[in-house]
Amino acid sequence: MDGNDCDVIVVGGGPAGSTVSYLLAEKGFNVFLFEKDSHPRFHIGESLLPSNILSFKKLGILPEIEEIGIPKYGAEFNKPNSAENSTFYFKETVDGYPPAFEVVRAQLDLLLIENAISKGVKVFQDTRVLSVDLGAKKGPRAIVKNPNGSETPINSLFFIDSSGQDTFLANTLKLKIQNRRHKSASIYGHFKGVERREGKDEGNISIYWFPHGWFWVIPFKNGDTSVGVVCWPQYLKTRGGLTIEEFFDASIKLCPNLSNRMRNAEAVNSIRTIGNYSYSSRKSYGKNYILIGDARTFLDPIFSSGIFIAMKSAFLAAESVEAWLKKSDNSSMIFKKNEKMLNRGLKNLSWIVQRVTAPAMQDMFLYHRNIIGVDDSVVSLLSGNIFNMGIKNNIFYFLFKLIYYYKSLFGIFQYFDWRSEKKYF
Repeated sequence: MDGNDCDVIVVGGGPAGSTVSYLLAEKGFNVFLFEKDSHPRFHIGESLLPSNILSFKKLGILPEIEEIGIPKYGAEFNKPNSAENSTFYFKETVDGYPPAFEVVRAQLDLLLIENAISKGVKVFQDTRVLSVDLGAKKGPRAIVKNPNGSETPINSLFFIDSSGQDTFLANTLKLKIQNRRHKSASIYGHFKGVERREGKDEGNISIYWFPHGWFWVIPFKNGDTSVGVVCWPQYLKTRGGLTIEEFFDASIKLCPNLSNRMRNAEAVNSIRTIGNYSYSSRKSYGKNYILIGDARTFLDPIFSSGIFIAMKSAFLAAESVEAWLKKSDNSSMIFKKNEKMLNRGLKNLSWIVQRVTAPAMQDMFLYHRNIIGVDDSVVSLLSGNIFNMGIKNNIFYFLFKLIYYYKSLFGIFQYFDWRSEKKYF
């Protein structure tokens, strides 16, 4: 390595780490980014939101995103045990959101990290951060393991954890909190031969509920499709002696309409699994460090919010860290302001995430009518407008919640016949 000192150490080269590194290097700071693997590498979280588009524009890479992605005009929700579905289109709201994209994460992450390198970020791949001393005299002092196995101390002024689900600092500082209300695990893989929707719906994400959770279907530009299931721990205990591939196949067969779409599908990579899906950190920043992206919080991925939240937290962190490095008098206020904004957005999204498998919520997504603009506010939220929803959307989102509680409290959904054409909302 060319010298051991930098202004900022960034751990993790995913969307959050690459974005915050780019933004700080753009401001003239010396940034070292350490990635334990090497790009391109496999990762899930492949569905983008319309609100990602502005971030890509600011990073100067929107044309490249359009080149690697397939347009995503909306999100399709599928009724259990039936071919019926309902699609929310981003543009069919008062705000008229543009399409998003579905992308292969290996391509997206490589694009983002190469963009950071182009701005002057020093990226060290196949290099793992083993430990960090946040109380060192000159600032955070990390010990990194190089590709050849040797270890090197790195001195910095500020430390950014964007290590994703490794949650480096949250584990080191014992800050990690598992979401007891939403424990789950995911099983997933890439397939060829999955049946696609026609026309502009080809690139839409499809969500399928089934008795033990939900499935995602995300089509790619190259013809492959990402398929995964998020399920509850008690269901995983029924696996018995089945291999993970056999269990995944058996789970798909419990969802007939998805199974039909995959009747000619073949896996193009190994089936993978992740456990304990939802968590947060009880503290997200301190005197000389900050946690961003999945290293800070991870929600159930049903609404494709992962990359957007990661990049949004990176933009907010870059503003905060820049003020800190420049010793601005209002740096503390900027940290607090940005933390408040991030928490507000996560709260708006987590309410609906935690209830999305409830029968009343499924009913509302499958049989929706845009009464007094309620659907507009929901599509706005699903498009990524979760941080500054505005008075109108906040009111309509509040009404959406009231409808949900009304349906749940009085058990209206118990009188709903899934075989009928009745639409209550």
